[in-house]
Amino acid sequence: MRCSDRYMQKDYVMDHEVSKLVTSDAYSFGAWIKPMPVVTSTGAAATKVMTIAAFGTSIMNKETKMNLGVIQYKGTGPKGEAYYYDENILDVKPKYASGKFMELSAGEWAHVFVTIDADNNGVFYVNAQPVQTFTTALRPDKTGSGLFTVGMGYGDNYVPKEFNLGMRSTVKFVML
Repeated sequence: MRCSDRYMQKDYVMDHEVSKLVTSDAYSFGAWIKPMPVVTSTGAAATKVMTIAAFGTSIMNKETKMNLGVIQYKGTGPKGEAYYYDENILDVKPKYASGKFMELSAGEWAHVFVTIDADNNGVFYVNAQPVQTFTTALRPDKTGSGLFTVGMGYGDNYVPKEFNLGMRSTVKFVML
């Protein structure tokens, strides 16, 4: 496990051992989050994508998909949205029945969780309510090359990015 505490905006945890615990194709993961407002140094609203928790791989080649399951938060000023992402289906953003995207308020705790069953059916939950369904064939890396990160995602060439602004609590990964 590797941790960084150089400064608050770049705190993260990276663990190579969690993916070794993947023993089936059915799993869940998520966390309690308390995002902070996203603003510029002058206090103006800004937009930033942040990784809450992510499964990836440490294998770098053109055939390998890097982001195998990610919970992200995209904040603009005092509001934002949490969503699921993987490289097969891209963004799964929760919507109300009206079709409007679900917003979360910065500075307030929310529980975000993803469940994917063995038949590729996924559900994204916010505060214990199912808010979006999806289908995906991607799973955490079972080869021993997998990574699980909290508070940080990877960009091209495995450059750390999308550091989380805010707090996370009770991050969980569960095999079903």
